[in-house]
Amino acid sequence: MGSGSSKKIEVSPYLIQCFTDAHEGGVNCMAVSKDWSMIATGGEDWLAKVWHVSRPDSEQLKCVCKGHRGYITAVRIFDEFLVTGSEDHTLRKWDIDNDGEFILEYAGHRAIVNDFILTDDYLLSSSYDKTIRWWQFVTGECLKVFEGHKRSVGPLLFLPAKSNNEDDAPDLNEDDMFVSGSSDGCAKLWSLENARCVRTFAGHDNAVLCLDVEKNQEVLFTGSLDATIRSWVLETGEPLKVFSGHEAPVLQIKVLNKLLFSASSDRSARSWITEFGDCTRVYKGHRHSVLCFSHHEGIKTFQPKTFQPIYHAHKYSMVEMSCCGDGLVRAFDIKSGAQKRQFGGHAESISSIAVLPNGRIFTGSNDGCLIIWDSVGIKSDQAIREERKKKDPKAESNVDPDSARLDGSMASRSSMNSSLGGSAGLGGRQGGKASPDVAIDIDSSGKQKKQRSPLKEQPPSQQRASSSKAKQSPSSLSDLDDDEFD
Repeated sequence: MGSGSSKKIEVSPYLIQCFTDAHEGGVNCMAVSKDWSMIATGGEDWLAKVWHVSRPDSEQLKCVCKGHRGYITAVRIFDEFLVTGSEDHTLRKWDIDNDGEFILEYAGHRAIVNDFILTDDYLLSSSYDKTIRWWQFVTGECLKVFEGHKRSVGPLLFLPAKSNNEDDAPDLNEDDMFVSGSSDGCAKLWSLENARCVRTFAGHDNAVLCLDVEKNQEVLFTGSLDATIRSWVLETGEPLKVFSGHEAPVLQIKVLNKLLFSASSDRSARSWITEFGDCTRVYKGHRHSVLCFSHHEGIKTFQPKTFQPIYHAHKYSMVEMSCCGDGLVRAFDIKSGAQKRQFGGHAESISSIAVLPNGRIFTGSNDGCLIIWDSVGIKSDQAIREERKKKDPKAESNVDPDSARLDGSMASRSSMNSSLGGSAGLGGRQGGKASPDVAIDIDSSGKQKKQRSPLKEQPPSQQRASSSKAKQSPSSLSDLDDDEFD
């Protein structure tokens, strides 16, 4: 299929393309194929769509998958297949290479499907019906039902056996385990071998919304509606640390080597030292809930024909892309916390993001739009401003000359988007506030402008003592050794 539903906008150095009617009513979820050539989106309109994104400037709609009887809650791409979960209690498999043809339905859940894990031969799905189901991927047969949670089951985290954890998409086998988070305030570790709960991690005062684990699979992290993050010894269930500082629900967490990153509806994102539980950086400036984030290593240049990256920025210059309920994407330097760039154009809250190796950013929003942004050169903003100042000392270096043109060109699209009435997304599936249609840098000094924040820095949590000598917690990211980021 062609890209007849897209609207090309060539007025900003950052906004590349906008599919204004990607989904009617809102984009709920997004997934990227393993080879980065396709992106899938699921919407409030009961549809899932797959997009070609293999080459810059050639992004287009590949196929539409139609058949669900409710909004789409989750999507995954596996080889030539797309799998979708839905409000209609089912999962479905589609053939991407055959124009999105429906293949089979995984039926058995008695309520909304929340999340699922997909591998070569099997998939695991969680639901509001308090259960997790293990399915045969090819036939759709339900092999086992995992019961034990007292309320709805949300996030799932796959823990492959030690022999499998080198693979990107390992086969499920009976030595593997997985973790589930639930509205009952608990996370549970399950064995595939006998479909029983091996261990329960209890301590949160409200629903567990997100999960992650250290690379060595020794420590589990749980983020909760109670505004805290907790760490646990996976093998024994022993509680380790309580990460306190957020003042509202923690919506997403991600472990990156020895750091933990979190997003919250308290209008902030944070970084933490995983071992000590201390907050090292607060990424400020958001005017609404931070719904999701992704990390980007600041790719600089590309091969002229293949568009493969040639040079990556230094590890300390890794950037966090945060998506907010105010409709803006903000790029922060992970180490300094300085806001590097701001991407505006969505009329409502941003529900999902994908950052490709070629520097393209894809965002889905409750306004029904899928927007493509360019993050290449994000580290060189300061140099660009200095060059402009040298050429014209009287020029106002803190204003992007393309912003004014973008304001006028995007006004009509924002008006149209606001009429879509989207209500999808994270954080209670509520629409966000309208955002300014701008794509700007920050200021002439290259630093983030000072803004008031409702948050106050929390005192460091109690240091974790070793059997011999207590370790000292770094007071900031600047105190970390190089290997903290390796």
